[in-house]
Amino acid sequence: MHMSVRCFILSSRHDYEVASLCQAHMQQHGWTVQIMIDSREWEVMPQGAVSAHYSTLGRGMYGNDCASGILDGMIQHSQDGERLVKTDCDVWLSGEAAKWLTHPGKARAMNVYHRRWQQWGGLWSAGREQVISAREHADSLTRCRCAESHLNLLCLHATSQGCEAPASAVIGQWSEGERGYAAMLPIHRRGERSQKAEDLFV
Repeated sequence: MHMSVRCFILSSRHDYEVASLCQAHMQQHGWTVQIMIDSREWEVMPQGAVSAHYSTLGRGMYGNDCASGILDGMIQHSQDGERLVKTDCDVWLSGEAAKWLTHPGKARAMNVYHRRWQQWGGLWSAGREQVISAREHADSLTRCRCAESHLNLLCLHATSQGCEAPASAVIGQWSEGERGYAAMLPIHRRGERSQKAEDLFV
């Protein structure tokens, strides 16, 4: 059964060039792909982008309001029956990874090694109905300064469908060479980001 897939790429102002490269790449998987910004960061909205109030205005992607704002934006700008993908702007997916991520069923996320193996909330997918359920759970989370990626995974796990991330679903931190199953730019490394992204998405 064919399922319509809508991908949301989160982007701040300084990462918009990287997000545009990511958008062109993700469209190759046959998805509807939208860059999601927070219009409060912009004097003029970039053409084709959609807006959600998730930005902490320069204080990082942390906290309950940020996490809930992302879910709100995904719900607002999508349609019933769609499979929704949320991704950071520096993520590359092989065809195999894209197919696995958007298979109908429970939410899916990947694993990354960052000091230890862990589920990574920078990239995940779920049916729109499950995202709506996750948003309801978001209101019951303890207020904290946790990363939005962690908080939204908690919300997906709290739904009746849950979220799976088998050991084989791994995203690597890429610098050069083979991209493998899925790849992203190294966590917390900002230097030469635009150039590295051009190399990643070639």
